[in-house]
Amino acid sequence: MNADMAVSASLIDPNNLQAIESFEKSFYTAYRNIEQQKLIRQIWVWDDKEERIALRCPLESSTIFAWLENGIPSFYAVGTFDRTVFSQLDYYGFQKPEGVGHYCEVFTIYATTNLEASIFEIEKIFLKPFCYEYAKEQGATQLLATCSKAMLTLYKRWGWDVLDTKSIEGEERFFIQLTL
Repeated sequence: MNADMAVSASLIDPNNLQAIESFEKSFYTAYRNIEQQKLIRQIWVWDDKEERIALRCPLESSTIFAWLENGIPSFYAVGTFDRTVFSQLDYYGFQKPEGVGHYCEVFTIYATTNLEASIFEIEKIFLKPFCYEYAKEQGATQLLATCSKAMLTLYKRWGWDVLDTKSIEGEERFFIQLTL
């Protein structure tokens, strides 16, 4: 990472329409070229005309973190602590482990086209000090998520464990967990 780069993390206000638009447009850009889109088109709201992806979880129940490099969002981490809203885990039919306690369900993480830092640095410079610490402050002891095979190596490198695997409509999905 460039030593002269100004970096920071920001929790996106769901009422900040400009920040939400930036998030949704970069979300679309990050996922539009993925070869198999059948499952991810079911769990997110795709607007191909406007080139945006919205969450199925209401924005006010979502936690959206942006990693900014020189004031420009370059990486996002998105999830929810709210058990009453849409759950990708439930949608895919994964069973939460007994005694998991309070957790954050991570919906997605992705880099924007502006990312200058190494993807491998993201855990150290953004996820651990900002996102994971925030989750702990909210009382979470675990992070739970689903991911594709393409993302599994990165999550494993960051210390996530695989709890279950399913083949859904010809696509492999992994149920993963990180103890905070």
